[in-house]
Amino acid sequence: MARVDDGLLYLEAEGVAEDQLRRGLSAARQHIARSGVCIEDAMEAAAKWDREIAWEKGEAALTEELSEEDHDKAELVEEAWQIAMRVAGAQTGRLGMLEPARPVVRDLFEVGA
Repeated sequence: MARVDDGLLYLEAEGVAEDQLRRGLSAARQHIARSGVCIEDAMEAAAKWDREIAWEKGEAALTEELSEEDHDKAELVEEAWQIAMRVAGAQTGRLGMLEPARPVVRDLFEVGA
């Protein structure tokens, strides 16, 4: 499975070239951005929707109900995913948000010098 990211979002799909994935990811990002919705907010709403679906299937506990605004944002992400798949020429794939980078604390001083 090929995967590309832009530092915030990623797109992965099987059987497509990296440049196709990049075009698909760019199209998805543009679709969300044109709506005026913050991309991070839209992706978080989509994650809430996924958790709600898992709860309905009995696969997870419900921690937070989806508001109408969250539902609209999640649908926006669904549209963006469909656009990404069409532009990339892929049948199936995944559009997601990268985990935030955790800061690394390093030893700034030499010991015993």
